[in-house]
This record gives sequence, structure tokens and C-alpha cells, in this order.
Amino acid sequence: MSSTEADFSVTVKTPKGNLVTVRGDSADEWLANLNAAGASGALGVIAQIEASLSGQSFPVTASTAGPQPAARTPSQPAQELPAGFAEVKCRGKASMSALAPKAKYPSFKFAQPGDEFDVIVTQPTEDRQAKEFGTDKLKFWPDGNPVMQTKVVGRAGDGIEYAIYAEGRMARAITGALIEAGEDDIEEGSRLRVKFTHYGEGKNPAMPPKEYKADYTSPAVASSHDDDEPPF
Repeated sequence: MSSTEADFSVTVKTPKGNLVTVRGDSADEWLANLNAAGASGALGVIAQIEASLSGQSFPVTASTAGPQPAARTPSQPAQELPAGFAEVKCRGKASMSALAPKAKYPSFKFAQPGDEFDVIVTQPTEDRQAKEFGTDKLKFWPDGNPVMQTKVVGRAGDGIEYAIYAEGRMARAITGALIEAGEDDIEEGSRLRVKFTHYGEGKNPAMPPKEYKADYTSPAVASSHDDDEPPF
């Protein structure tokens, strides 16, 4: 079993801050591995070492000295976690820590009028500060406040998950669609359509702003039927 592919894991944090992790490819295997770790006396040995390092005494007993093959039976209960260990926290792959690398999604390109972002939302939305076009320089309003954008990820009809970064006219179009649908915010499982309708008028005629129209369908409605008719 490869520990990096385990679906279930338990991490125990000790008073010294050390971590002990037990993994398994299924819930039953994880539980069996955890019981085996306890029955082996390994957890008690760790607690004993920590107590010694902190200047405290920790009696060595049959339960902490290691495995006792001759005395064990299949019905023998597993050793409990030693006193002082934190509560066990178990999570599957769907719950990621802040250390896990973030998934990357291709950006949907509104290359020409008529291009439409039509997806089922698959990830929670994420607000972030926008960047100047084509650079990594953060974007600010003239008054010094940051220009914010919202990342929306959804699965299109081709099965690929795309991302859009809504700000300005696109953000206003999506907000208008939410108001029209009577919803407070974008939810996972909802259907979102954003269409690049035409170029508007701006200060720079060489780079006219893009105008958008959006349509939002709540998860309950989106899952009840599949409307192939264009909303616009």
C-alpha cells in the first residue's frame, strides 16, 4: 500500500507537537491499521519517550513495552491512545489541508462575441485581488483600494472544468443574474451561463470593453432538468 494514495488517514498530535499518522485504502483497512498500531504498543512507547524528554515519569507496562504475541488473542481489544494525545481527526481525500497543492484549471477564453461559458459549478467561489492584464502586478482602484475578482470553476459539456475570473462588467452581469434568480450567491451544483455578447464603448477605441450577459440556475432547479435552450 502506498501511503500517498491512501483514501483514509488519521493524524494524532502529541503534547510535544509530534504527529503520528495511520493510513488505509479503505475505512476498514484504516481501522485495522489503527488497532494494530495500538496493539503493538507503539503509541505507548511514543508517549513514554515524550514523557522522558519532558522530565516526567511514565511507567513501563506490558501495554507500552511492545507486542506480546504469546498473550494476544484475536478478540483482544486494541490499546487505547495514551493520555495526553489530542483528539483524532480523520478526513478523506475530499478534505484538503492548506499544504496541499491547489488544482489548476484552464481559463475559459471569451475570444469573440458569442462565446459562452456554460457550466455546472463544481468548486466554491474564491475572491482574490485582480492583476494588471498580462502581468503579475496587483490591480488597484484610483483611491488605492484593491480591485477584486471572483474565481468560478465549473464543468462544461465536454467534461472539462474551466475557470473564469469575474470582475467589472462580467461581475455585474453575474450579480444581475443572481438577483433575477432570487439567489444570494453562487452555489456548487448550480448552472451558470456567461455569454460575451458584444464590444462596448470605452476610453481606448483600440481595446473596447467586452459586454456580457449571464444566467443563473440554482442547484435544485439545475438538477431537475437539462435546459438546452439558450437563455439569451
